[in-house]
Amino acid sequence: MNLDGWEIDVDSLPGPKRGEWPALYFTDAIFPSPDGRCAAVLYSITEMRMGWDVGALAVFRNRDKPRLLLNSEQFLCCSTNDSIIWLTNDVFAAKKHYYDASVNKLNVPFAIIDLACNRYSYIALANSYPYGLAMDHSGIRLVENARDDRFPTRNGEHHQLEDMVWYPLSELRHFDTRYAKDAP
Repeated sequence: MNLDGWEIDVDSLPGPKRGEWPALYFTDAIFPSPDGRCAAVLYSITEMRMGWDVGALAVFRNRDKPRLLLNSEQFLCCSTNDSIIWLTNDVFAAKKHYYDASVNKLNVPFAIIDLACNRYSYIALANSYPYGLAMDHSGIRLVENARDDRFPTRNGEHHQLEDMVWYPLSELRHFDTRYAKDAP
């Protein structure tokens, strides 16, 4: 399947069989890095709950011969136009779908993926939708693009990279368990 010039076999990635019940309708979205050498793909996007479109994450390098760098079918991201925000050519933020069934609570934190250092972290937010991110030499700053009065503002909040807790990308499948202890 050609996604914005990237020839990616989405059907070979783990996840639900496309075109089979219960989810018959799937879409895919690609988010190339600023230099175009990598691309984050949200695939098998479908409506998980009323109005909540969610897809699995895969990351590829090399547009001419895409090589899979990262894939975890349990790592589900919300699907919007700004689901993936590239901060550098190797660091991006994903609007992660986190649902805690025990208390019927849905959060959308930012997952921060650092491909160069092979690690991930997160910014614990109940709702990342109103926010964009800016990166400077020392960290990541939250930029509130729209006000959501249901939550206190965190506009301008700065997260120093060296102060963030980082985990190996090989353990991305444990994101929800780790995030649960900090969920607002």
